[in-house]
Amino acid sequence: MEIRQLIPNDAEKYFNLRLEALQRNLEAFSSTYEEEKDYSLEKYQNRFKDDYFYTFGAFENEQLLGVVSLVMEQIIAN
Repeated sequence: MEIRQLIPNDAEKYFNLRLEALQRNLEAFSSTYEEEKDYSLEKYQNRFKDDYFYTFGAFENEQLLGVVSLVMEQIIAN
């Protein structure tokens, strides 16, 4: 098993896994399958380039099996 940070090229695998998770475990998410099924891959490609958002994936034989995302807090000056 390989665990690594996701990159823009992983967006499709991530999106498919997320939609499956939204259908199977709706209670674990603040959004729904219906809300996210029409999102673009570009949304996730951009997220994986963000300096404040990190998603790590567990891969086996190139298949994405699980993910965890970390969001760095940002201090907003007044």
